[in-house]
Amino acid sequence: MRVLLGAVALSVSNVLVSGKGRRYRRDWAARPVFADRVDALFADGVVRAIYEIRRFQDRKIKSYKLIRGDTRALFPHRSSFDLAVFSPPYPNSFDYTDVYNVELWVCGYLTGAEDNRALRLATLRSHVQIARSFETPDTTSATLMQVASELEQVRDKLWDPNIPGMVRGYFADMALVLSKLGRSLRGGGRVYIVVGDSRYGGVQVPVATILSEIALSMGYVLAAEEPFRSMRASPQQGGRHELVETLLTLNRD
Repeated sequence: MRVLLGAVALSVSNVLVSGKGRRYRRDWAARPVFADRVDALFADGVVRAIYEIRRFQDRKIKSYKLIRGDTRALFPHRSSFDLAVFSPPYPNSFDYTDVYNVELWVCGYLTGAEDNRALRLATLRSHVQIARSFETPDTTSATLMQVASELEQVRDKLWDPNIPGMVRGYFADMALVLSKLGRSLRGGGRVYIVVGDSRYGGVQVPVATILSEIALSMGYVLAAEEPFRSMRASPQQGGRHELVETLLTLNRD
């Protein structure tokens, strides 16, 4: 019930969320939201939840084990699962803790400024909105080395000088995720990852290509690298649909 209530919080707030993060309505004073509106949205969410419970009540397997935590620190035992399906944050300076801040506070996951800061520091290094270390070990990806070199050459033209370090830090974090998964994936297991490219200062960051190179160095087998959608670049980069989202499929022998 708390999550269902949190789900309606944004629509009755003065907050707008876009590809640039969290913004606030200019006309908030002329847009009053009354309690009965909150009640109606919450009731609608409850009805839809009940419908889904009824819809899937006859599924073959109803049991599950839920493990909450960070894959980089908490992971199943060796050879303990067959499949991993996920879409990590993209290295596009999109701070998800900022975007979902309203829901996090309303649902009680954040209770103070320190909670907020701790969560932001615990996320993947996919953005530069908070000061943090971007130091990373040497990479096994030739493409990343080339991209990092090109970003360094245009550092003075970027809207934030930490972007080259952030990009390297992002792939170091993702390398750790892939390493942890590789230890726990059974032989013949498979990993599906949806990732999206980025661009800074005219330098393209081919995320799927770099991750596949890192994965191959860890013993994964590349089963497929399938582009399936184009995202719009930022206005500074032209605003056209030029950034590719890709389904990366990895096998484990």
